[in-house]
Amino acid sequence: MKASPLALVIVALFSGIALTAQTDGQLTITSAAIEPCAVDQSCYQQLHATGGTAPLRWRIVGGSLSEGLQLDAPSGVISGIATNAAEYEVTLQVSDSNNPPRSASRVFRSKTVPSLVMDWKVAPTLQATTISGSVTVSNNGDDVLDLTVIIVAVNETGKAFALGYQHFDLAAKTAEQLITFSSQLPGGRYTVRADAIGEVAARRKIYRAAREARPFQVPVQ
Repeated sequence: MKASPLALVIVALFSGIALTAQTDGQLTITSAAIEPCAVDQSCYQQLHATGGTAPLRWRIVGGSLSEGLQLDAPSGVISGIATNAAEYEVTLQVSDSNNPPRSASRVFRSKTVPSLVMDWKVAPTLQATTISGSVTVSNNGDDVLDLTVIIVAVNETGKAFALGYQHFDLAAKTAEQLITFSSQLPGGRYTVRADAIGEVAARRKIYRAAREARPFQVPVQ
């Protein structure tokens, strides 16, 4: 069937609109940030841009990604496995297929983080002969961690006193799980240390984190 003149006009009109939508408009990077990736974990992030003439192409024009991460130029995907925890700054540019090509760039500041993180929530505090406080543990990875947390006070002769102990499964992507501790100690000078060990048996991986507090002088009673 032969198309009517009106139908041809409508098709031509919409084709022109589609072509304009594809080729007109300022090229803009719309991704606001590169999210932190966990060390020793697969990382995948898609960058986005609007405007310009497809296909687009991405490249690094300043700085660098963290070691172990790469940028795929045609897709704008950042992927890989970060090998160490670090902060980084990278300038990314996207260019279109216009002649001459249009481009846009943006500076991103991000970081790679340890799979297991431990921090003091309440730093060890001495009250009379009792040392107490709390720590938080975070699992930034995609695996459940078989986690053991031990907090000890070690005196000047090297003798250790347990202030706290916990062993449990720490779910993936868990932030700041709270662990408290408290114990009375005999007189002496002590250093408080907290250790966390997280195991992923299926991948034969062990992650460690530790914190140490200033010495305390416990009075002799």
